[in-house]
Order: sequence, then structure tokens, then C-alpha cells
Amino acid sequence: MTSLIEALEAIPWYWKLAPTIHKLSQGYNWQQFPFSAVELKSQLIRKGKVAVFNKKGKRYEIQPTGIALILGKQFNDEFLITIDCDGKAAYHKLIEINRGECRGNMIEVAHDYLPPTAAWTSGKRYRAQYLYKLPNTQKWRSQIIKTSNSGEMLEFRGTNMLSVIPPSLHPEGRRYQFLNHWKINNFHAANAPEWIINQYSS
Repeated sequence: MTSLIEALEAIPWYWKLAPTIHKLSQGYNWQQFPFSAVELKSQLIRKGKVAVFNKKGKRYEIQPTGIALILGKQFNDEFLITIDCDGKAAYHKLIEINRGECRGNMIEVAHDYLPPTAAWTSGKRYRAQYLYKLPNTQKWRSQIIKTSNSGEMLEFRGTNMLSVIPPSLHPEGRRYQFLNHWKINNFHAANAPEWIINQYSS
């Protein structure tokens, strides 16, 4: 619980958040009742629990094992998405979209097309999400791009999708961790490069 509270102290005030238990968002209609980091931190400090709504609109308390960013329009009108690389084939597809060459260290090659930004992982190799800002001109929907491996995909996660962030607990017992490949602020969201915007528009 202490690690969650410490993380909430660093998370931007304008991020929309949802409490989670092993990756699953808690509370009915959680998209309609987002928390700010300040709200979550306050409840966890006072009670060690968070109050969410059930289907009847009544509050009940849960003890979260993590927190998730609700993607899309934030409290300050900023629009956040993540690029979810789910497997080696996803990195291959990312490079292919940019007409790059898939050789050597696949992740390092892919990073040539990903501006420095906040990124996190569940700890599994070739599994990571990269955070970016898009122009707040429309509801950018999620998009899944198939890869050569049916069990792996490249996903552009948008409006009302969740991204579980560090130091949340993974169902397999690990904690999510920041990649910090670029040694920047863990919560810095860079502007999405043009190829990402083009991919959404295609």
C-alpha cells in the first residue's frame, strides 16, 4: 500500500485513474467515475481502502492492489493513449509500419520510431506500453493490428481503455515497472509522432 501511495504523489493531478485488483478495474461504470491521484491517495491514507460504486449506485470499499490510467481525455483536456506492444511480433510490426529493417535488437530498433516518453512493463520480455499525447480533436478509438503471430498484437489503446501502471501488482505476483529506457520523468507523455496519428487515421 505504501508503494501505491508514493506513486500517487508523483502522478499528474489531471490523470484519470481507476483502482484495480490484479489488473481488473473496480467499481461499476468505472469510466464514468474516475479518480484523481489526490482522491485515491487521500482515501488510501485514511482507510487503506477506496470507495467505489456497485450496480445500484451504492458505495462499497475495496483494497486495491494497483492503479490504472483511464486513457482518452483527461481532467485537463489532454488526450492520452498508449502503444501496447504485446510480444516480439508486435515490435516487428511496429518496425514494419515504419518501413524499417527488423534485425539486431528488435526493441532498440523499434525505439528509433518511438519518441522518449513514459513506458512500463509487466516484466515479461517484449511486453510494454508507451504513453503519448494526441491532439484533442476527436475521440481516438482503440485499434488492434494483427501480427504474424496470432498470440501477439500491436494495439493502439484509446478512449476508455485502461493501462495498469507501476507499481501495481500483476496477477502472477510481479509488480509493473517503468522501462525508463530514456531516463526521463516516469510520468512524462510525449507528443505522438506523425506515424501514430496516420495509423489512427488509416
